[in-house]
Amino acid sequence: MLDVGVEEGRSGLDEREGFFYLFRGAMVGIRNPKAHELARGDDPDEALEVLALASLLHRRLDIAEARITQ
Repeated sequence: MLDVGVEEGRSGLDEREGFFYLFRGAMVGIRNPKAHELARGDDPDEALEVLALASLLHRRLDIAEARITQ
């Protein structure tokens, strides 16, 4: 299991749970519909927002990876 949190204690537990749902939501709400339906022209602003979310999630994966390799 990857630890994507940066906080300690109860806040850290809540943070980890929240990121679990963000990762899950990104797969279910963003990736899966695009993979299972015909592509549509997307709003460029929404595309930038999705990229920002993906960037945040990948940054947290980098944090988790750094902990493993230490």
